[in-house]
This record gives sequence, C-alpha cells and structure tokens, in this order.
Amino acid sequence: MRSAAFYLKVFCASAAVLLTTACVPAERFAWGNYDMALYQYSKSPDRLAAYEATLVQAISTGKATNRLAPGLIAELGYIKLEKGETNEAIALFREEAIQFPSSASFLNGIITRLGGEQIPVPTTAPAS
Repeated sequence: MRSAAFYLKVFCASAAVLLTTACVPAERFAWGNYDMALYQYSKSPDRLAAYEATLVQAISTGKATNRLAPGLIAELGYIKLEKGETNEAIALFREEAIQFPSSASFLNGIITRLGGEQIPVPTTAPAS
C-alpha cells in the first residue's frame, strides 16, 4: 500500500504539468484556413477563387490581430500575376517586402522583372 506522501507527490506533479501546458503561447502567426485551401487548390485548380478568398481573409485577420503570416501577401500577389493583374501584383509584392523586410531583396528582383520600381531594402546598423 502506498503512503499519502506518494499520492501527494503524484498530485503535485500532475498539477504542475497541467498548469505548464495551460501557459503555452498562442500561435505566432494567423494562417486562417490557408493550408487546407492551398491543398484543395493544388488538387483542383478550378478552386482558384476560393483559394484567393481564403488568402484575402487570412491577410485581413492577420493584420487585424497583428499576427500577419509571412508570405501570404506575396502569394496573393502571385495569384494576381497569374490572372494578368500586374499592377496589383507589384503592389502586393511591395506590401509583403515592407511587412517582412527580409524578403525585400527577393521581391525587388520580381518587381524589377515586372517593370516596377524597387522599394528600398532596409539595412541593419553595424554591430558595435
């Protein structure tokens, strides 16, 4: 037969685990239903309109909650480019580069090939 001290230790350990898992932070980025919409679009390219609407919704939610996921705006820009809406695509690529400066060099290359003006690439201050 086990002692009361044993059961107290088990209870305390269980409580500690439960309290720790309750403190897990929420996701850093808001992706919405992007993953499922991309999967469905990859299986059925005729679902482009639904995929585009999902991207627009995910971007809107991400901006509203300050949890915009990287790449969503550029992905929407790529869809606009596929549809022949070059100016809208360039505007979205610029917006992505501003929101996520680490992508600016890559996106500037695309913008240049499309005939748009590059955005300034942010530079970091040298370490002192």
